[in-house]
Amino acid sequence: MPLIQRPIEKPICLSRNAVDLVQSTLARGVVTLLTRGGAWKREQHLRDDSIVEGSLWQRSAPEDLGLKFSANSLDFLIWLTASDTSAATAAWVPRPMDGRRKTPLTFGDQFLLFLATRSLRDLPMIAKWLRSEGLRDNALVALTMPDVYAEHKRKTTPDFDPWMTGVGACVLEAMQEDLAETWKRLERYKSKISTPDRMSRLGEAQQVVINALFDSAQRHGRRDLCRFINQAAHELLSPSSNKDHWIEKLDTSDLRLAERTEVYTHASSFLRTTKQLQAWHAESQGVGYFDEGYVESQLWKTNWESLGMDQVVAHADRVLAELEF
Repeated sequence: MPLIQRPIEKPICLSRNAVDLVQSTLARGVVTLLTRGGAWKREQHLRDDSIVEGSLWQRSAPEDLGLKFSANSLDFLIWLTASDTSAATAAWVPRPMDGRRKTPLTFGDQFLLFLATRSLRDLPMIAKWLRSEGLRDNALVALTMPDVYAEHKRKTTPDFDPWMTGVGACVLEAMQEDLAETWKRLERYKSKISTPDRMSRLGEAQQVVINALFDSAQRHGRRDLCRFINQAAHELLSPSSNKDHWIEKLDTSDLRLAERTEVYTHASSFLRTTKQLQAWHAESQGVGYFDEGYVESQLWKTNWESLGMDQVVAHADRVLAELEF
């Protein structure tokens, strides 16, 4: 972190050995991080019209798993060390390709930017950074840090379509466990929020992100990429769950009834997603063997039943009832 926060002189150029070292570090580092995130686990996911079981590299051929990094990644790493990232005005933009257009960000570039944002989220520059051209459309940042987006009043809707096919979908598969932990942490954090405005911003941001993810998953037939929500809900909701687990410190004494209801609606945004999950399950139960989406529906039902999601939804309904006046 000191190397990042303390600016150093930008090099005029890099040697071939230096570039090779960056390439090697990215190749090894990304694989390590994705593996720690759950890529090693034996899970079931969709491949075309089939359910495939195994670790990520057993489910996919090696040539389908490669993340490519463009010159943007190298530019970003140089900027990160040569610029004063502690300044609130700091921002990085993709490099020009021909003086007018920017070099397109690859999946590797976007994943690197996501990793950096997650590591540097507490620095003053993050507010400016999230509004920069290189990060404002990063769906991974939106999915894993809706609270950061909320704090800086992000209004754009993330585009998850690129992450529903090919190597992008493989990345989301590998991140399922990490995503479940992230959303559990966000929900548990709500019990510590005291100000209605902060609760509303977080709940609104979560709803925007989840709606965009669900819509994209439904269009592409990849509901299996949303299973982390099932896992998070399964671990958060139990017979002992009550509204205090979400609004224990929330002070709404100065709000009118309509305003209080609106804040509670935002606070329970995650709980309300269980309704969408339940609708997907009901739809899956009606899909026949010869119907389109049969394989996807079978995989969804298997996960639903293994987690006892009917009881989880019942617990969510009970907490939601407590939050309604």
